[in-house]
Amino acid sequence: MECKPNYTSQLLSYRDEIVFTNCSLREYFDEELQLKIDRDINAAINLKRVGLDLFPTINRRKNKVVIALVKNCFCFARKF
Repeated sequence: MECKPNYTSQLLSYRDEIVFTNCSLREYFDEELQLKIDRDINAAINLKRVGLDLFPTINRRKNKVVIALVKNCFCFARKF
């Protein structure tokens, strides 16, 4: 499945917040949750969200990235 990878490596996957603004920044440490986040793994998670149509709509206005819409996440129960 083809998808546009725009901003998938910049947006923090679990908070929908832009943190990886510098391309040389490879890891991010979340002080609040005490988590160390790898940029490549974060981007892979976001690419999966794009494929599942759960990635937010992002617009660029006057060199600022604006998160315009975050789609709802629906969880489906599976019967075994």
